[in-house]
Amino acid sequence: MKLAKLRTKVSVEDYLEGEKISPVKREYLFGEVYPKTDSNDNHNRIIGNLTVSLLNHLRNSPYEPFFSNIKVRVNPNVYYYPDVLV
Repeated sequence: MKLAKLRTKVSVEDYLEGEKISPVKREYLFGEVYPKTDSNDNHNRIIGNLTVSLLNHLRNSPYEPFFSNIKVRVNPNVYYYPDVLV
């Protein structure tokens, strides 16, 4: 007989506190926490090319692209570490 897997929801406050000490970046989606996946060489090339393209496009504007390790709050129940953001 297969037992159902129990999932415990994590509060936003607990997630944010845990992020301060976690050696692994984790994303938060409506109470569930997921480790940010590792990227491969092709993924990194795409991110690099996109960042350079955005940097060139946004030159002489008040905006700039950022990549890697910047947590973004999408709404009060969703936090991501996007590959690239402006």
